[in-house]
Amino acid sequence: MMDTRQQGRSAALLLPPRHLLLLKRFLLLLLLPWHLLLAVLNKYAHSLGLSTQWNFMDVFSLDKELLDMLPKPVACLLFIYPITEKSEAAPIGEKLPASTEGVYFMKQTVSNACGTVALLHAIANKRDQLQIEKDSTLDKFFAKTKDSTPEERAKIMETDEVQSRLKFIAKLLSSGASGSVSGGVGGARRRDATGLNTAHESAATEGQTSAPDRESRTNLHYIALLNRGGKILEFDGRRDGPVSHGDTNESNFLADSATVVQKFMARQSDDLNFSIVALAKGESPF
Repeated sequence: MMDTRQQGRSAALLLPPRHLLLLKRFLLLLLLPWHLLLAVLNKYAHSLGLSTQWNFMDVFSLDKELLDMLPKPVACLLFIYPITEKSEAAPIGEKLPASTEGVYFMKQTVSNACGTVALLHAIANKRDQLQIEKDSTLDKFFAKTKDSTPEERAKIMETDEVQSRLKFIAKLLSSGASGSVSGGVGGARRRDATGLNTAHESAATEGQTSAPDRESRTNLHYIALLNRGGKILEFDGRRDGPVSHGDTNESNFLADSATVVQKFMARQSDDLNFSIVALAKGESPF
């Protein structure tokens, strides 16, 4: 007689491959507070100046029916995938220079801040569509770094001093959050006047019992996918510039991005550690 675990494995094998991602997400929801992590991400982004009309929400499946359920418009996708030898040995897409016209690109220099960098890439490159609060942390950061190099933007995110710091920390404290400024290279304490590092660590603290140290290692990585100039562009702070994944438009962005994501997943078909988050105008239907 087949035991419960064997029955579960047999049932999973009977599912069409396109439904396995949905099954995985459903099981994760039963075991992990993923919806709480997204709530923290939204609180983080809104506290930085993103309009509360825009929210990050889970993408349960790449099936067209479920993608169509997401509120529109969708400004971008955040894609979380494992960095492995396979992913590093077989890059996908066409590399573009950081100086590509109409593109805002920055490097990642803070360990384990790939989610923050992906979020900044997404919002910076869709500022014409998103509503950013005037004089907010984001508004000041993008104004300050408008003409900076990718390396300078990373440095400013980590160390810049602007007048919004005290206001931003007060906003976090008033909502029950608490932030800290960690030691930098060699133990030297860095100033975090933009509030971006503080927000990164504060949000991470809310999402788990104990936030990992910035220098701790993880192989799960965030990138941003968005439509810029009629192209699906990938933004990854580890790279030297954006990566193009072909043509798209606003109406087909989700379907075209799903095709790109499927290429990432096919490259690492023996791994199920993938997640997708959409930045859309409205509330999650799930």
